[in-house]
Amino acid sequence: MKLFLAGTFIAEELTKKYKPLYVLESFYYIKPWQIQEMSNWKMFLLDSGAFTFLHAAERKRVDWDAYLSKYIAFIKANGIEYFFELDIDAIVGYESVKAMRRRLESETERRCIPVWHRSRGLEEFKRLCKEYPYIGIGGFAIKTILPNEFPFVRKLIQIAAGYGTKVHGLGYTRKDAPEFGFFSVDSTTWSTAVSFGSTSMGRRLLRFGHRPERWGETTASEGNMRCRNGLNIKNILIGKDSEWINKSCTASRMGWTEAKCFAPPTRCGIFIANSGMAFSQTWM
Repeated sequence: MKLFLAGTFIAEELTKKYKPLYVLESFYYIKPWQIQEMSNWKMFLLDSGAFTFLHAAERKRVDWDAYLSKYIAFIKANGIEYFFELDIDAIVGYESVKAMRRRLESETERRCIPVWHRSRGLEEFKRLCKEYPYIGIGGFAIKTILPNEFPFVRKLIQIAAGYGTKVHGLGYTRKDAPEFGFFSVDSTTWSTAVSFGSTSMGRRLLRFGHRPERWGETTASEGNMRCRNGLNIKNILIGKDSEWINKSCTASRMGWTEAKCFAPPTRCGIFIANSGMAFSQTWM
C-alpha cells in the first residue's frame, strides 16, 4: 500500500529537504514550488479540489466550466499522469459530473481517476471498476461513510480486485488501512501537529506546552525535544513485521530528529519530526 502525504503546500522547506516518495495535492492549493519538486517524487496524484468546494460557503458562485478549463490546462501543461475527476456530485449532480469527466478525458487525452461516492450506488461502482484501472473511494473525510460501515468498504475493494482495479482511499489513513486492500491512501493527518503543537515519536505522542514527559531515552520539554545517543525508535513499516532500530540523535535548537530503518529496501520507512510538525511515510 502506498501512503500519500496530502497538503504539503504548507511545508515547503520540510518537503524539499526530505523528499517524500508519494504526494497528493489539491489543484486548489498547489504551489509553484511543488510543480518544481514533482520530479523528485516517485508518484504524484492531483486532486481536483472538490473536497475544498464541498466545504466552501461560496461554492454556488463557482463557474465550473471555467474551473474545469483551468484544471485541464494545468494537467496538460505539467504532464500530470494521475488526476482525479471533479467529484462534486453533491453540488451539481452526478450527470453533470459525468459530463465534466468526459470533457476532462477528451481534452487531456488521458483517463482520470473517478471517485465513487455511496450516492452513486453499488452498480455504478462495478461499472467504474469495469472501465477504469484505478478508482478512488470518497466519503471518509466528509463522513458520508461512517466507521460502522467500513466492513462494506472492504467488500467494495474485494469487488474491485475481481476486476483488477486498484483503489485509492481518499482521506483514509487509519492504522487498519493496509488490511482493507487499498492500493493507496492519503490524508493530511501528518500535518495536524502544526495545529496542536505535537510531535509523533514512534507510538507515543509528545505534546508541547505541558509539563515535561519522559519516554525511554527521550526527554520532551516545552517547545523542544532532546535526544540521547542510542535512542530506540519504533520503525514505521508497511507489512506484517516491524523492527527496532538504533539511531544516534543530536539535539538542536529546532529539535530535529531523524531515524531511518536498516531493514531491506523493500520494507523501509522514514520517520521525521520536529517540535512543530511530524510525518512518516512507508513504501513497498
